[in-house]
This record gives sequence, C-alpha cells and structure tokens, in this order.
Amino acid sequence: MQDAALPLAVLGPQCAFRKAAVQQLEAAGIQYRIAATSPSLDGLWAALQGGLGITARTAMQLPAPLMADKSLHRLPALPSFPVALHRGNAPATSAIDALHSLMGMATQGALAELTYPQRSRILRKA
Repeated sequence: MQDAALPLAVLGPQCAFRKAAVQQLEAAGIQYRIAATSPSLDGLWAALQGGLGITARTAMQLPAPLMADKSLHRLPALPSFPVALHRGNAPATSAIDALHSLMGMATQGALAELTYPQRSRILRKA
C-alpha cells in the first residue's frame, strides 16, 4: 500500500545520500517511495519545508525550519561519508597553501560543530 510507504524527498539517482538511504531502507525491509526529486539542494530543502517527505543529509547548512534527528521513526543508521579537499596540479604558492589550510580548518571546524559529526541524518520539517 503506497500510503504506508515512507515518503522520501531526494536529489538525483547519483546522490550518495540517496543511494545509502535506499540501500539501508531496503536492507531493513522498510517500504518507501520517492515522493519528490530535485536537481538542486535548494529544491530539496523546499520539498522538505513543504512537507513532501524526509531525506538523508548531514546537518551542515540545514535551513532553520528543518531539523536533524539521529534516528527519526527508528530508521536504520546511515554509514559515514568521507569529506575530501582536493587541490589542483598548479604550482604551489604561499597563497594557495594558505587558502588550502584555511579551507581545511574551516571544514574541520564546521564538521566538529555538528551535533552528530560522524553520521548523516534524517531530516524533517520542525
């Protein structure tokens, strides 16, 4: 029955969060349906704010009306996702080194401030 299926709001099929959420739901035998798909994060946030479903994302840059919950509706936990900072092959300069260092520190700081820094979260409208 489709009404009993968990409504998901997701990005496109190549999204790692979408793939992980679907894989965990299927492994747990939880019925779901794709209720909304967006090509952009802004579109995904709008779908969630409109109450179309729930999604799997980190809490980073989460809009104020939405909230992260460690285990909403007793859903299975998602795996950790790596964060990488890539650098081009351009010759190193002090400016590039400084920018690389600052971006690395900022990313680490932002991740450390999250309530659940090691896990992705299920998000829903507050």
